[in-house]
Amino acid sequence: MNDSDMRLLLLIGAFRLYGKEFIGLQFIKCLLKNNYKFKVISLSGEWTDGKFNSKLNEMGVEYESYYMGWYYFTKILWSFDSLIHYPSSLMRFLRIKKNIKPDYIYVDSYRPIILLYPFLKKNIIYHVHDTNSASKQGKYFTKISDRKVIKYIAVSEFIGRDLAKCGIDPSKIEVIYNCIEMPRKTEKACEVGSILLHIGIVGQVVPWKGHSDLLKALSLIDKHVKYHLHIVGTGFAEYELELKKWIGSYDMEQNVSWHGRIEDKEDIYSLFDILLAPSKHEEAFGLIVAEAGYFKIPAIVTNSGGLVEIVENKVSGFIVEKNSPSQIAGKIEYFFNNKEKIVDMGNNAEKLVRDKFSFDAFSLKVVNFLNRLDL
Repeated sequence: MNDSDMRLLLLIGAFRLYGKEFIGLQFIKCLLKNNYKFKVISLSGEWTDGKFNSKLNEMGVEYESYYMGWYYFTKILWSFDSLIHYPSSLMRFLRIKKNIKPDYIYVDSYRPIILLYPFLKKNIIYHVHDTNSASKQGKYFTKISDRKVIKYIAVSEFIGRDLAKCGIDPSKIEVIYNCIEMPRKTEKACEVGSILLHIGIVGQVVPWKGHSDLLKALSLIDKHVKYHLHIVGTGFAEYELELKKWIGSYDMEQNVSWHGRIEDKEDIYSLFDILLAPSKHEEAFGLIVAEAGYFKIPAIVTNSGGLVEIVENKVSGFIVEKNSPSQIAGKIEYFFNNKEKIVDMGNNAEKLVRDKFSFDAFSLKVVNFLNRLDL
């Protein structure tokens, strides 16, 4: 129960319902559970899919939806849409800010800070989901935004270090791991111990997620290894076509299923025995790996950002180097030859997830964080 009179205004991006937006909903759920006073502004645009706002409706949360997009050199229509809607969105923001007089404004991106910069005080809580130190633009806007930010929530120790690389004072950074939904569990469509090893890769089908490295690894494994690969998600059409051509050239079509986007977690994680997250870039967290762990699915992940904070190497899965199909192949062969380890590591993965990534653990840390602000 919360006895604070703290008033919060939340500005949350609502373009698509992906990991960042899901955590925004969990943050709202935490505020509801603990009786905080808050108002939500859903930042959308002409091309939003509306799913974030639908979730707010399901939760019974009152919100206002603003067209407040970003500006791009390569997306002229998006930029024009943002420009023409900015004046009305700004006026609505100033009105609600005046009415509720928030003690703190919560954002999940530096973009609303930059767009509203002259009208903000130094009372911003910035929940950081992405790396910024690697690009000049990200580093620059993070430093500019810092003048308005009182505290940062980093989704992993890796993101905390990345903020420090941007020049942010470490004393302003609090690490609160993302949480996952823990839905009912269903029977697995595949059975550990069967002749086939069912392998899954979940998420956007884009080059930096490492689908190509996984396919190369499968072309390297010993011929006695019987497997089936499940690709869940959608992405760049050109990249999907390239992967399908590659699969055809290695005569692997019968070993691969494309499932597209699947909404229900139970349906996703009933498909396979092990998860692959062969990311080629630095992942901020790795929600998919945590979700798989809840379903007792061990993971093979690359040594990438926050992924290594979710998998305990050789205990709940394996950590391999980036761009190393041969290492991935070796771990796939290990799981095929030692199927009892899928059960052992899966049990360890579930315990790790329940201890570190449950909603209760997330909620407790958020409340403690807000209570310290309120002192």
